[in-house]
Amino acid sequence: MIYANKLICELEEKYGEDFNWWIPDNLSFYDSELKNELPDNHPLKRIDAKAAAKNSRNDDILFFGGEEYYLVHLTYLKEHSDEFPKYKILRKSELMKFFEHDYLSGIQ
Repeated sequence: MIYANKLICELEEKYGEDFNWWIPDNLSFYDSELKNELPDNHPLKRIDAKAAAKNSRNDDILFFGGEEYYLVHLTYLKEHSDEFPKYKILRKSELMKFFEHDYLSGIQ
C-alpha cells in the first residue's frame, strides 16, 4: 500500500464515510485517461505516474510518480495546450495537510 492510500484509510476512520478522497477499484482507467489527455509537451508526459486516489467532489485525481505525488484535474478531453490538464506537485510530507484541508474546506 502506498503512503497516500494509508493516509486515506486513516482519514476515513477519522472523518467517516463522508471523507471526499477514496481509492476506486478502477485506478488503471485514470492512468489511461491521463495519458490520453496529455499533449506531447506537457511536463507530466515524461513521468510514469500511476493513479492513487480520486476526489469524489470533483475530477481531481492523485497520481504517484516515484518520489512525488501529482494532483491532476482531469478534463476528459484530449488537450491541445501544454497548460492542461492543470496539476500541482505534492511531496509525501504535504499529503496529510493537503487531504485534511481539502476535506474540511469543502464541508464548511
